[in-house]
Amino acid sequence: MIRRTSMNALYMSFSILLLTVTTSAAIPDWTLIAGDPGDGNSYRDHWLDSPRDRVVFSTDDGIRLFDLIAQSWVVREEPVSSFARTVIGHPSLPDRLIVGEYTGFWSGVIYLSEDLWQTYDLIYNVGMDGGVLDLEVDPTDTQRYFAACMASGVHRSLNGGLDWEPAGSTGEIVYEVEVGPDGVVYASGFGAVIRSLDQGATWEAIMSGLPTIDLFPELEADPSVPGHVLVAHGGYWDPDSPENGLYESFDGGVSWIKILDEKITSIDIHPDDSDLVAVCRWSDSSWNQGLSMDGGTTWLDWSGDLPPYSPGTMFFSTSDQKVYVYSSDRVWATSFDLTSTPTPSALESSLKAYPNPFNPRTKLRFRLSEPSSVNLTIHDPSGRLIATLLREERMGSGAHEREWRGYDDAGQRVASGVYLARIQASTEFSEVKLILLK
Repeated sequence: MIRRTSMNALYMSFSILLLTVTTSAAIPDWTLIAGDPGDGNSYRDHWLDSPRDRVVFSTDDGIRLFDLIAQSWVVREEPVSSFARTVIGHPSLPDRLIVGEYTGFWSGVIYLSEDLWQTYDLIYNVGMDGGVLDLEVDPTDTQRYFAACMASGVHRSLNGGLDWEPAGSTGEIVYEVEVGPDGVVYASGFGAVIRSLDQGATWEAIMSGLPTIDLFPELEADPSVPGHVLVAHGGYWDPDSPENGLYESFDGGVSWIKILDEKITSIDIHPDDSDLVAVCRWSDSSWNQGLSMDGGTTWLDWSGDLPPYSPGTMFFSTSDQKVYVYSSDRVWATSFDLTSTPTPSALESSLKAYPNPFNPRTKLRFRLSEPSSVNLTIHDPSGRLIATLLREERMGSGAHEREWRGYDDAGQRVASGVYLARIQASTEFSEVKLILLK
């Protein structure tokens, strides 16, 4: 179960779009499947409830539920005093919804509904400057919830959303909160990215390799890989800057490396494949959809024939094998099936690296389904050859492993940074991104 929210919903009215991705590089076709541009409703956030095949959207007019299988809507237009800024449910209680909002002067409150928003109660008043912008559940303990509450910092619930309290002093203006699969809590906002290793009791800044000013509006913890985190620098209204872009960490935020030089309004990592990353981004003087199928090494423009829209939010859905994007008031669709990717004839599995990030050495592992001639090489991000580990070496079927110790072909130790390991077996290829730490 994953969910995303876009900070830029604070500024823009949103539509709902549904994009289907193919596993090739072809430009996608978009089909409008729903939406009324005249209803004036803005979609602010969503909660993807994969076990129940639905998405719950928070809107200006209340809550809207989308059935991923039937492709149908249920509208619960019960507005709160301002608008439903963010929403999340409970993994084992199908009718419980927790909704956060901000009102005048950025004050925040949290509501609880036990009947999918047919009725609801105000259960927590965060107070002045505590607008609730994001809600997240801890996958290691589904009774534990976290809320990003602007200048009031992070707040938490330890009993399934019934009662709330401040979650330790962060000292930061917080816009986003995420919880990794290991229970580590991350938060981002104005000028800082922070984390907690003790369920929000204490916090520490994790800024090595990140800019130290302006907004970090988007944050995504990999739902399947502990310590793998993405964060965006540069908000919608922030001026263009060479520091704006998407940053990645594989060590829980201890160190960061920039992987994309564009403003980002949403980030999502596929729950079954960490190499699949979807973003909404500012590129070539316009907002568009970006997709990476190799963990951020290369990016495809997936806007296709989509009309130009305000910045939006993009996320994967495994229930119906689609990718959703909302950014105004419509829904677009095609289809994407991760399981349809052809299986290589020679490479039985993709190239893996462990440890990664590493210092000073990493092991590259692969499996061959048949005897093959194998090339295994290391490259820099531009594609320049750094080191050759295997050259036309005949290898039998089964599992294999080779070690790279961080040296180039001249025997010199290479600098810390990002590298690419590439394997070719017969006509099949696989690639993995490596991060060499200092």
